[in-house]
Amino acid sequence: LELLSSLVERYESIDHPTPVSSVPALLDHLMESKGVTQADVARATEIGRSTVSDVLAGRRELSLVNIVRLSEYFCVDATLFLDALRKKR
Repeated sequence: LELLSSLVERYESIDHPTPVSSVPALLDHLMESKGVTQADVARATEIGRSTVSDVLAGRRELSLVNIVRLSEYFCVDATLFLDALRKKR
């Protein structure tokens, strides 16, 4: 079973890789999927409204603390945001 899992993972990573999105696109998608506004996200995560707005506009990058807060709020793995940050660099 472990071998089969490894083979499937390798196949998917080579032939069907998960596309990496930009941080603004990822955050916008998560907000739309959850049906929340920038103000809702800011209030629930204790991230400033201006910070959320600047991240969505691409004027600012997320700090590690904010990545953790957002990943917990949206119930996603923090590596989604980290991969998006790496893509930009």
